[in-house]
Amino acid sequence: MQTLGDLIFILIGEIDDSIVIETPIDCGRFHKLVWNSKLELPAAIKDDIITVQDTYDEELIWFTIEAMLKNSQYKVNMEELRRKIGRGLDKLQDKARARLIVPASKKTKKNCITCQIIEVLKQQRNEYKKALRDFENTKSGLKHAPPINDILRISYNFASDATAFLRLVVSICDLKPIILWGTIAEHYSLSTSFRDLPWLRSNNKPSLKNYTTIIGNARNSAFHNLFPFRKSLEVSLPASALRDAQLTIFSEYEKKKENELKFQDKEVLV
Repeated sequence: MQTLGDLIFILIGEIDDSIVIETPIDCGRFHKLVWNSKLELPAAIKDDIITVQDTYDEELIWFTIEAMLKNSQYKVNMEELRRKIGRGLDKLQDKARARLIVPASKKTKKNCITCQIIEVLKQQRNEYKKALRDFENTKSGLKHAPPINDILRISYNFASDATAFLRLVVSICDLKPIILWGTIAEHYSLSTSFRDLPWLRSNNKPSLKNYTTIIGNARNSAFHNLFPFRKSLEVSLPASALRDAQLTIFSEYEKKKENELKFQDKEVLV
């Protein structure tokens, strides 16, 4: 433990989310928008400052602010204020920073970064399980959009975000065999799960990269198929439009480069 160094213990570091961020909004008597995660309400107003607890739920934030201003002495253009708060939330998100504190004792605490990631993964797993159950209970399958959309959304989010975390863990295990041995059961379970996936249309062996590709293709294909046709459309334009013109549109996501207009220039008559 003494020779491992500090870098690896980032994975059990604590997140200090107490940094207060602010940005100007300048709307009537309100001049500042502040992001303070310690705030107990979605939003609060004091003097010329509007403070928010988080930035992701703009509708909830505005609902709270609107209720506070409804019977107050503040006189402000509500439409302009909502627009400026929306822009301010984007600016706050651009400035978003939190501190990651490496534990001095090397002991895992409940609010460590890995613990928080695991909690989110558990929540997503439960949502995915429910979506699967709802989908299996519908006899008409794809006609019921919400369950399949949730399945695709959660799968795609996992493929794009959670697999990066898996790569990090696997990379550390390559460098630190002791961690691999400490999680060998989980690694074996992951390997078995990949082998059980339907790789019939893939010539490559199971891997995180191929898993991401298959999930992405499934999601893109499903959303593409929301259109009332399942094939790319080719349009043969009349000769009066362009010479030998051929137009391809609505290709699937992976084939977007095939969307093109092919033609020969016609002679310009003067």
